[in-house]
Amino acid sequence: MSLVRVWVLILAIFLSACATKLPVKTPIDTLFFHAGARPSATLIVLLPGIGDQPETFQQEGFVKAVRARNINADLVAVRAHFGYYQARNIIERLHQDVVLPAQAKGYQNIWLVGISLGGWGCVLYAQRHQQAISGMLLLAPFLGEREVFEEIRAAGGLDAWRPAFVHPADDQRLGLAWLTDFKQGQAALKLHLGYGENDRFAKPNRLIGARLPPEQVQVIPGRHDWRTWLNLWRGFLDKNPLP
Repeated sequence: MSLVRVWVLILAIFLSACATKLPVKTPIDTLFFHAGARPSATLIVLLPGIGDQPETFQQEGFVKAVRARNINADLVAVRAHFGYYQARNIIERLHQDVVLPAQAKGYQNIWLVGISLGGWGCVLYAQRHQQAISGMLLLAPFLGEREVFEEIRAAGGLDAWRPAFVHPADDQRLGLAWLTDFKQGQAALKLHLGYGENDRFAKPNRLIGARLPPEQVQVIPGRHDWRTWLNLWRGFLDKNPLP
């Protein structure tokens, strides 16, 4: 086993141990940001990456970027830490504690924005509740372990990859199968993707990006860090895809 893989394994064990100490609350904690004085029909749901907090979206300028462009959209950052993924209830908590209450308050357009692990959370949610949201922005999303993509490469790529059987608990293959079968233009859901050229998830992200219209994919210089994600977020907002 290479030294890099040893460190990845150590990190995974460490993060799993940390996750067991984090409370998996019902309802899940959220941090809300109003767009401004005007009522808004659009809500942006922000899902952080592993180890990040909902407050980080404000600290890193995501909220400021929306307000600077006078976009009439409210934002809610969700404390969706790794424990919810480990407990396999991230989809239920997002639906019951965030999306359904937002619909009850009158939000007509709900967008999910996920970074890294949060991007994977967006995919898992859309796979189950695609009709409940208007769009998604995946920023450098984690899309599965290396062995899954080795399997895809061995099959000849995503177009040829069709696993004979997927266990109901195999979230990675279920999510990738949904992304593979997703037909842009044949669904109300709009899917956007952004990542840095030197991001550690660039290769799997490139596979998904090739299946989307070019105008819905951003690839910029950068790595797996907040500076790159903020630039991608600004670029997304400048296109003004939100209602």
